[in-house]
Amino acid sequence: MAETTRNNPDFDSDQQYLAGVYAKALIGATETVGNTAEVLQEFTSVVSEVLDPFPALEATLSTPRVATEDKIGILDRVFGGRLSKELMNFLKVVAQHGRLECLRSIQHTSQQMYREMQGRIAVHLSTATAVDDEVISSISSQLEAALSGKVDLETSVNADLIGGLVLRVGDTVYDGSVANQLDRMRSTALDQTNETMRATLDRFTTTK
Repeated sequence: MAETTRNNPDFDSDQQYLAGVYAKALIGATETVGNTAEVLQEFTSVVSEVLDPFPALEATLSTPRVATEDKIGILDRVFGGRLSKELMNFLKVVAQHGRLECLRSIQHTSQQMYREMQGRIAVHLSTATAVDDEVISSISSQLEAALSGKVDLETSVNADLIGGLVLRVGDTVYDGSVANQLDRMRSTALDQTNETMRATLDRFTTTK
């Protein structure tokens, strides 16, 4: 299976640094209450159930053209009474510091930090077609044995893969998809064709 290593491509270095600072603060605040897991799950829902389907709302919260007081008002109207006190207060602190554009990176980093604190490993499995629960359970068991740790396995379907699978363990991607194999075959064939052309030109210029 092909392997490539890369950093998370979604966030720039400044956002990643700030995300680390805020993530530590959020985890620290919730640990004193004892509801870290619940708050982080809420935070995940904020991203997946609010920011993802309503990009205009995310843009409004992120732009510096909207006053901080107005952003806090929006947070109250959208999330008031729906989120824990800890997460609501945290979002308002982020707003007061003018960093709501970092919400996604903060959420991602806080989940990553919490997993590491628990000794858990984040793994994402992409397949061309849906995989049933029995297969997912088997894959999880094999990964836990191979990685010597507990695995949080997330799955997604990507028809472009054609077949096979792609595993992302942390920031390392193991690409065993048919699409990747075809790309490598095409690349190899192109390299061979170019090499043949160069060799032919070399012979032509030499004999001439």
